[in-house]
Amino acid sequence: MWRRVQFWLIFLTVAVLGISVGAMLGEQQTLVPFWMEMKPEAFYGWYAKNASRLKGFFAPWQIAGAVLALLSVISCRIQKHPGVLWFGASTVFSFAVLATFFLFFKEMNGSFVAQSIPASKLPDALAQWSTWQWGRITVGFIAFCTALYGLSQHKESEHI
Repeated sequence: MWRRVQFWLIFLTVAVLGISVGAMLGEQQTLVPFWMEMKPEAFYGWYAKNASRLKGFFAPWQIAGAVLALLSVISCRIQKHPGVLWFGASTVFSFAVLATFFLFFKEMNGSFVAQSIPASKLPDALAQWSTWQWGRITVGFIAFCTALYGLSQHKESEHI
C-alpha cells in the first residue's frame, strides 16, 4: 500500500511541477510581450491592479511543487526508491525557483506596483524581468525533468 501512496505522491509532484513551469512559460510568452507594448502609465496601472492575482496564481503552484518534491525525496529515501537522487535534485531546483522570487522578483514586482521606476527605464526593467523569468523557467523545467525521471524509476508492477 505504501508503494501505491508513494507512486501517487511522486506522480502529483511531477504534475504540479509541470503545471508550474508551463504557467511560467505562458506568462513569459503572453504577458511579457503585452507589458512591453504598453505605455508606462498603462503598464503601471495594469500591474498594480493585477499583481495580487499574479502572485495568488503562481505562488501556490511554486510552493506546492517545492513541498511535494521535498515530500517525494523523503518518501523515496524511506522506501529506498531508486529515484531518490532525482527527487533530491528536483527538490533543490524547485526551491531555487522559489528563491528567485526573493532574490529578484519581490523587489522588482514591488517597484512596478509602487511605480518607482522612471518611465524611461521601464523597458530595461521589463527586459531584465524577462531575462530572470527565462532563468526561472529553465530551473523549473530542470526540476520537472528530474522529477519525471525519478517517476520513471518506479517498477511497472508498483504503479497501481
